[in-house]
Amino acid sequence: MNKNLHIAFDDKFIDYIINIATDLNVSEDRFVIFGGLPARHVKNTNVEFLAFNGEDFWTKIGDINEYNNVFIHYAALPMAEFVIKLPSNLNIVWCFWGGEAFGLSYFEKSHFEPITLEYVQSKTQIVAPKKFIFKWNFLIHPFRCYYAFKEVREFKNRRTKEDEEAIVLKGLKRMNYFAHFIPKDYDLIKEKLGVNAKIIPFHYASVEKMIEGVQIDTTQLRTNILIGNSDTPTNNHLDVFEKLNESDLGDRKILCPLSYHKGEYAHYIASIGTKKFGSKFSPLLDFMDKVSYNTLTSSVSIAIMYHIRSQAAGNVVVCMWFGVKVYMNSKSTLYQLLKQEGAPVYSFDSDFDSANLKTFEPLTDAETFKAREVLSRLFSYENQKKKLEILLTL
Repeated sequence: MNKNLHIAFDDKFIDYIINIATDLNVSEDRFVIFGGLPARHVKNTNVEFLAFNGEDFWTKIGDINEYNNVFIHYAALPMAEFVIKLPSNLNIVWCFWGGEAFGLSYFEKSHFEPITLEYVQSKTQIVAPKKFIFKWNFLIHPFRCYYAFKEVREFKNRRTKEDEEAIVLKGLKRMNYFAHFIPKDYDLIKEKLGVNAKIIPFHYASVEKMIEGVQIDTTQLRTNILIGNSDTPTNNHLDVFEKLNESDLGDRKILCPLSYHKGEYAHYIASIGTKKFGSKFSPLLDFMDKVSYNTLTSSVSIAIMYHIRSQAAGNVVVCMWFGVKVYMNSKSTLYQLLKQEGAPVYSFDSDFDSANLKTFEPLTDAETFKAREVLSRLFSYENQKKKLEILLTL
């Protein structure tokens, strides 16, 4: 039986993997969470919390050579530093999230539509002496932001952004497997970063888990609009607002989740949205549990997820499952995958016509049935178990 070491951050998705790995019982799996207690998201007790590079970190990790595989769940800077120190003969599986690669400068301008790009570039700041310039893009994932601000405080020992990216890139190139469900993301990363890991199918949450506990009457009248999934510029909120501002919204409300970081960007988008749409705009600045958040779709007829990079997959899946018409960026690899698989997903650029009332209508019953068929094929629990079993027994 394989013995596997999993290194992860404190995130809700890790519990899903622990539970499935336990149910499968095809390998012996140890889960180590970078960080201290109390945990915010991980509820499973079968985990260890270790501070990376703490005095006894490597002592507690023990003999690394006793593991068949090391799984890296989100390969951000500290993960990359850990990977670089591992023996060259050890098999390493990179369970891809997105921000660890798409947050690098190689992709810096490719995630943003014109109005958002102008805003992001305006926020470039000098936060250190002349020899060091740090581009603050708020970007892409909370862990990245956390380490950025941590370094500002720990000024004397700082490394340049270029130094950090070199470490991350070295870590990514050390990976043997790239575990993810969108092949085109792999193609982009391989082309831009020179990563040679072998792609292997994997996703964190099943559709059953995503909709768990949500009861929605899809026959009731739904008129509201959901924009984006978080307070990151990769949502391209400003570009969506500009186009939506041309529409006659009638009694529709705009729901805009902005609760991940609640920093400057969240408040800026809340301010701009209120200025453009008045009382019709509802910024969601407070954290909501999964059931409460998903129940929002009970009032939503359309969702606009205008990310260019693959993001908000869970939101897209839940919305489509419950008959919400989802408009996406046609440049998104997630949009392209769903389209290729035959899902009824729409392009915000070419299909959104504010003069056509059907634009604001939810999916038809036939489209909802088709959406569920495609989503079950891609993200069912049984599908997820099969993929994870292959990974754990590499």
